[in-house]
Parts: sequence; C-alpha cells; structure tokens
Amino acid sequence: LPGLRGDPGVDECAVWLLRRVAAILGVPRDRQEGFLQRFLSGEAAARAALCFLQDRGAPVLFFLPFEKGGAECCTAALEPPTVEFLRKRKVVVAVRTQRE
Repeated sequence: LPGLRGDPGVDECAVWLLRRVAAILGVPRDRQEGFLQRFLSGEAAARAALCFLQDRGAPVLFFLPFEKGGAECCTAALEPPTVEFLRKRKVVVAVRTQRE
C-alpha cells in the first residue's frame, strides 16, 4: 500500500486489520488500496478502529460495509449494528481474544 505504509499516522496493525476485512468482504486485491483510503477518510470509522487497537477496554469492533459511488467502502463502530442492518448486509467483527 504505497500511499498508506509510508504515512506515519497510519498504524501497521490497522493496515493489516483493514486488509483482512477487505479480503473477507471480497474486495479484489487491485482495489484494496482504494478501499483502505475510503475507510481512513471517514473520521468516525478511523477513530473507532484506533480505539479498538489502542484501548484495551474496547474488546469488539464492527465493520459495516456499504457502497459509495459504486465502490466498496466500509465504516466501523464499537457498538453493534441494528437488526435491520444485519438483515440486509454482512458484518465483519473483530474481537480481542486476550487482554494485554
């Protein structure tokens, strides 16, 4: 990820996690960089991911996919999505299995 790896504001763990989410959601490799850029441009999603990665009190992170202008995109939240959202879309959940 040329535009992301060199960015000191982007954590390597966050890039790894977002790549896994993109793969699970079926985003082709050649479109993953755009997926990550769109994710990181969403302030609330980036803040939730950072909170999950840095705050040991946030044991779960929900990735909620959607389309934006015909391109795959995703947001993240520390709270579970609504039942209506779950009926329409798939959700990827990251769970902290061990407290550090």
